[in-house]
Amino acid sequence: KEELIAEIGASALVNYCGLETDDSFKNNTAYIQSWLKALKDDKKLIVSASGKADKAVTMILDEQTAEQADDEE
Repeated sequence: KEELIAEIGASALVNYCGLETDDSFKNNTAYIQSWLKALKDDKKLIVSASGKADKAVTMILDEQTAEQADDEE
């Protein structure tokens, strides 16, 4: 489950930073598709993993914003 959370979070960060390429998108999609059986078996897994990934991404971006603010002072 932690790998799925990490992959969703990494995909979101790559997209947010504008670093996503066709190849990286295809790789992320293929990896997440490998989770389809687990996702079909546990309907709550994608909701839980996405929520945790969102929290991690928010924390990372908030930390980055705080560091930039400190650098500007």
